[in-house]
Amino acid sequence: MRTRVLNGATTDTYRYVGSGETAWRIETGGGPTRTSGIGPDEARLSVGDGTSFAWTLPDLHGSTAAGVNAAETAISHAWRYDGYGRLTASLSSGLVNPWLYQGRLQLSPDNAHPLYEFSARFYDPNLGVFTQLDAYAGDAQDPRSLNRYLYAAANPATLIDPTGHKSEAGAGTGTMTRDQSADPSASPRVRKPPGATRAKPDNPVDLS
Repeated sequence: MRTRVLNGATTDTYRYVGSGETAWRIETGGGPTRTSGIGPDEARLSVGDGTSFAWTLPDLHGSTAAGVNAAETAISHAWRYDGYGRLTASLSSGLVNPWLYQGRLQLSPDNAHPLYEFSARFYDPNLGVFTQLDAYAGDAQDPRSLNRYLYAAANPATLIDPTGHKSEAGAGTGTMTRDQSADPSASPRVRKPPGATRAKPDNPVDLS
């Protein structure tokens, strides 16, 4: 359990899965308690805030793209992002969902200026960079790695950076990537898309 303190007062209490970094419950003083159903691989399956509930559907980068009602008969919530995670369109019937871009926890109280928790560092999608330096100093043979604030090697349409320390292929891209933070000489590897996806409801939401 962790707490966030603002001006000397506790504002939020976060509860995590075991000793890991996956938050499943947020208790807010004077506000709704937000909860999230977690699968065995720590993927987010659902979100709720005490009055609203949705089964979540991710996109290929793990971002929460849609929410299906409890009866699984309609998409009642939908979110669209640009490559760097800025929310470009949304449709939601009152659900308070802090888990959006890549399913990460959005910590900022100002939704116009989001700040996402990415394990080792925080990420600002409006700027498209991390807000702290990477512990990895970079490699002169890879000039982009010398920018220690860079997110996903400046290629967020293909790559993700789930730990704040390395870029890797997003699910479904099959893109080769190099884990330089662990071993600068490591060979590229391919991450294959998952083998199963959840069926879509009959009436999708148009965000155009």
